[in-house]
Amino acid sequence: MKKVILLTLLLAGVSNAAQTLQFAATGATGVFTNLQSSTGSATSTLVWGIVVSTTNSVFEGISSGNYYDHTGLVVSDNTVLPGGQALTINGGTATDDRLYISSNLMSLAGTGDGSTGLARPTNLNSLLYSNGVTAGDSFALIWFDYTTKTGQAIASGDKFGMLSLPLFVLPADAGSATSFASLGAGTDPARPANQSLGVPIPETSTSLLGAIGALALLRRRRN
Repeated sequence: MKKVILLTLLLAGVSNAAQTLQFAATGATGVFTNLQSSTGSATSTLVWGIVVSTTNSVFEGISSGNYYDHTGLVVSDNTVLPGGQALTINGGTATDDRLYISSNLMSLAGTGDGSTGLARPTNLNSLLYSNGVTAGDSFALIWFDYTTKTGQAIASGDKFGMLSLPLFVLPADAGSATSFASLGAGTDPARPANQSLGVPIPETSTSLLGAIGALALLRRRRN
């Protein structure tokens, strides 16, 4: 009986092991840089983390016509909310996306790959696979236009940036560390925090129709 209880406890521990995701190499093989603030600064030590899509590879808060709602959003370490926090869109509609904030701000300590003096994400520690988060889920890097997590008041219109790559997939829940740093090897393009919390994203079709209407009006005035 004791053996059965012990085995059950061990299995439970394995299913909830804390994972570490690494985004900076110790050498020069790869470092993610050029994740910028809303003003284009590449040296701002910003708050960052990941967003996990628990049922598919679509991040609902940056898809056409959707936007992440700032209401109820907490910018704190994921250790405060070990299961991550559920994100909502468009006035409180639930999504399958969960947010984890790293306990570390971006670092300015360069480790090669042209990262000296540039801000870069480091490690996201103590990621617990719970609340629908499992191995194989797609995730995206997310960074906010904040340089502190202490007493941060979040408001509509605050800026953030997101980066999703095909190989950003959660590894097996082994309670170990997995590095994604090699995906950032080489020169990184500028990626500013150009998304807004609580602000609708214009539909491409709506914008196009508006441009066509303006052009027609201009031609009519010229005639």
